[in-house]
Amino acid sequence: RDAATLLPIIQRHVLPGTTIISDQWAAYQGIEDILGMHYKYLSVNHRRNFVDTLSGAHTNAVERMWSICKRQFKAMNRTMLVPSYLDEYMWRSKYGKDFDDLFINLLAHIREYQEAQCREGGESRNEEDSDLGLESHMDPLDTGSDKEN
Repeated sequence: RDAATLLPIIQRHVLPGTTIISDQWAAYQGIEDILGMHYKYLSVNHRRNFVDTLSGAHTNAVERMWSICKRQFKAMNRTMLVPSYLDEYMWRSKYGKDFDDLFINLLAHIREYQEAQCREGGESRNEEDSDLGLESHMDPLDTGSDKEN
């Protein structure tokens, strides 16, 4: 692992103009030199302190989040599904930790996806939907409680 590996990954996945804060690992030193990306780079010397006294930069929040993720990965027997576990962790963190919140948000995302599919290509219904008895115009958040019996 070195700058030749790290910097292209940063360029591919980090938006231009982002402030990047890290420890002083040598591989990070070329971040501000990546042409056209306009990254701002702040670092913390963890041998001296955990918060840079001049800039106030620290890595505490990201290290805390990564620690929580790693704990969850260990509980999942360290399988090779780390990307999907990360996706799930970030989604749960953003959309709710209890089942009811997660379920409502999942349904809302399904509806958004269905609406986008309908806008892009007209009716998104296909033979498979028909075979399963699914109707593309169904609202996944509609509980039917406002319909007459």
